[in-house]
Amino acid sequence: MCLFTRKYPEKYITGKVYEDTGIGTDIAGNIRGVPGVTVKLYSVRKVDLSKDADDDGVSLYREKLIMTTKTNENGEYRFYVRDGTYSLSIDLDTLPEGKGVTESNVFIERVSSESIDFIVRDIYSIDIDLSQAKRLFIGEAAVVNPTLRDQYGCKLSAKVKCSSDDAVRSQENILEFKPGNFERKWVNLNIATGSVFRQFPVEVRMPEAPLIERIDIAYKNGIIDEKAKILLYLYAMFDKGKIMRGFGAEDRPIKSGTLIMEEILDYIRRKDADSILVETAKRYIASAVPPLDKEYRSPGGFFKIHYTTTGIHAVPGEDLNGNGIPDYIELVASSFDEVKNITCNIRRFRTPIIEPGKDALDVYVFNLDGKYGVTVASRYYGGGSNAPRRASSYICIDNNYSRSKGFKLSRDDCMRVTVAHEFFHSVQYAYNLDADKWWKEACATWNEDEIYSSVNDYVQYLKNYFSNPQKSLEEDTYSRVLFAKYLSEKWGGYEIIRRIWEIQATRYRKSVNAIDAALREQFGNEDIGTVFDGFTAWNFNPAQYYKEGAAWNASVSVSNIYSEYPVPETRGTLNHLASNYQLFKLGKINNRKLKITIEGSDKYKWGFKIQKRRISDGYCEIAGISSKEGVSRAEIIINDCANKYSEICLIPANLEKEKDGGVYSYSANFME
Repeated sequence: MCLFTRKYPEKYITGKVYEDTGIGTDIAGNIRGVPGVTVKLYSVRKVDLSKDADDDGVSLYREKLIMTTKTNENGEYRFYVRDGTYSLSIDLDTLPEGKGVTESNVFIERVSSESIDFIVRDIYSIDIDLSQAKRLFIGEAAVVNPTLRDQYGCKLSAKVKCSSDDAVRSQENILEFKPGNFERKWVNLNIATGSVFRQFPVEVRMPEAPLIERIDIAYKNGIIDEKAKILLYLYAMFDKGKIMRGFGAEDRPIKSGTLIMEEILDYIRRKDADSILVETAKRYIASAVPPLDKEYRSPGGFFKIHYTTTGIHAVPGEDLNGNGIPDYIELVASSFDEVKNITCNIRRFRTPIIEPGKDALDVYVFNLDGKYGVTVASRYYGGGSNAPRRASSYICIDNNYSRSKGFKLSRDDCMRVTVAHEFFHSVQYAYNLDADKWWKEACATWNEDEIYSSVNDYVQYLKNYFSNPQKSLEEDTYSRVLFAKYLSEKWGGYEIIRRIWEIQATRYRKSVNAIDAALREQFGNEDIGTVFDGFTAWNFNPAQYYKEGAAWNASVSVSNIYSEYPVPETRGTLNHLASNYQLFKLGKINNRKLKITIEGSDKYKWGFKIQKRRISDGYCEIAGISSKEGVSRAEIIINDCANKYSEICLIPANLEKEKDGGVYSYSANFME
């Protein structure tokens, strides 16, 4: 007979969760413990970093939950452990209502007999940063992270109740509002914990966005239905005077009408389309291209340019060489030839499909009334279960790009970038007509800067990304040229863009999947998630990383700026392929280390990049941890803060291709 005995570790981690009331003890003179609080124990393993200099001075620790316990009636807890590195955290949801803890996460480099206590205090005040929370745009969620303080003015971590009578969805500290129309609206945001209650007014309104974006926002948020959206698209393209009140006047020209026309044409081909709206659309489309009595074949022979020299659609009449062809038309033709040569002959993208019975791609030059250009599908091919739709097309560009129409750059610069942009749409139609909107516009905008790099018309659209990094990569169009630039500058030049389109032409409709497949094929361990993670780091200091970044005069929007420590546990939410930025100012820290604790909801892929800005030159050093390390919770310790770095930026990113609503949290403090 054999007896087996289990040898328990002789070491333990112990401590107390106790209430600091200012008196500190109960009647018997004992520290007043808080029972029933959940304490979590994590095993900690240091992550091996590459020898990249950017990782210098940073220690990353992966954490795994191994035990939980509740404090006993005296507020005490104990974990039996082996030698090693651990961390502890308090589950804020189990604290008594109206109370918070001074620090919710503790890092234990080595086990000792020292008691590790958590101090609980009454919450005396609630406040929020109104510069961050007083205004919401339609369709945005309110992420409420109030500042909680005790009677001494110290920050506390705690769970609070956030609510609003106007919210349509509430999840912990996240509220969503759904306005019934475009009028701005004030709502009350209620925050309560225990007996402490605060109410804050928040304005919900339409963002200052171009006309088409406002229409799309209205549709996505249920303010208008699909028929209204298509009708407004028609007005935006052909009859702007009929745009209803609330959508406002267009503050800048429409970059491209191509995707708008795609939606209109797809709608009128549907069997369930509204018959009256279909007839209205057909009437507008039939008269979209005016009679143009002249034509000119480009020197390369691939393009036939249609134009007129009379009436409101007349092109500028200068003809310096006296050959009877306006100089502007000759420049249009030579620009198309140049763009085709670089795009198709040198870089080997597909050549646009020419309509049957024709021997050239038609280009119509006339007054587009505030639109740079538009490419229109003319005949469709494929579209079966295994074959993406393709299409022949024709291109329309403006006759003079005058400042009276809202164009800021010179006539010829506007024309050149439009030629490169719209031609690339025609190229895309030779691959996959149904590729995602955001990717088509990102690549068309990328192509114009690749060929005419000195014009930089695309820069005006970058603000949409830098001011809203928390929006998914798929939620905007022209500003996503930034991602195309990142891919080409970091991951393989124009060849990676071409390969993505080649893959999209064979088996993927969703562009994110095609990008993911191309990256896996070319780089093995990389995918769209890991690449997006690096993209977020570049965007913190674009002048350092992008070839033209110094000319953008751009900085990414920072969600929170901290200069007071500790930073209590703070929660946020991110949809797929989205990020935000949390900035920690260092100041005088007396050789201490900055410890940032991060955690992402399970079953999500997360990235947590760190950017360390050097005092000496303002440049940054990148470090971080991501789902490649199998991490949902981690500690990031910056060891050499003193006299070297002015600030540290934490960049949480949801690296999922589709999954929205990922919740993450972070806290920060200095340690010796």
